[in-house]
Amino acid sequence: MLTINNKKDINMLHNYKSWLIANQYSKTTIADYISCIKRIAKWHDITPEQLAESISDLLPQYLPGGNLAARGKLKSRAIRSSFAAYNRYLLESVAA
Repeated sequence: MLTINNKKDINMLHNYKSWLIANQYSKTTIADYISCIKRIAKWHDITPEQLAESISDLLPQYLPGGNLAARGKLKSRAIRSSFAAYNRYLLESVAA
């Protein structure tokens, strides 16, 4: 599993978790989504912060028709769902 030791990454994941809680996701979904974001970052050998910076390029690859669509279906599509939620969190964070 990806080791997160950068303060920015720790804060980003903490803020994402807080956003998920505020949006009434269940505890199991929250844990799953955090795990999925870490997994996606590990697959690309980047940090969660770098994932946020390249989400507009990476997210479409996990959607149907994308070259990583098979990975997007993993864990009953939790990978794709967590990535989409991460994108919404980032968009709302920028807008705030």
